[in-house]
Amino acid sequence: MPRTLDMIPATIEQRDNAAEVFCGITPLVELSYLKRLTDEGFLEACVVMVKDQAHYCVWLAGTPDRGLHVNACVQLIPKPAGVGCIISMLESLAEQRGFKYIRFNTARPGLIAKTKAYGFEAQSVCMIKKLS
Repeated sequence: MPRTLDMIPATIEQRDNAAEVFCGITPLVELSYLKRLTDEGFLEACVVMVKDQAHYCVWLAGTPDRGLHVNACVQLIPKPAGVGCIISMLESLAEQRGFKYIRFNTARPGLIAKTKAYGFEAQSVCMIKKLS
């Protein structure tokens, strides 16, 4: 019986389509770089499923200090389920794999406010300079 909420490995097509969207809105991340990190096993591309429909593609990586880092997240449909479904799946995954915390970077103030309601705290600012 299918679950209402699930996280499964992304297909290559889902991953590549979502990567194109992400790189289109995040100019410092090159499409080939995101794909290569996934192909080489540094990132894991997963799809958050809600009632058997793919809502988000999420790139994840474990960190040496036992953290779960969300490197990128792209909505796959025009009106996806709220951020709570992603957080629920990440918390479940973190518990299964023994991670101690979940971390993500965002430039979206609305996402900061929404995730604070789920216990997240803003602890740092990420500065980036693209090198040639």
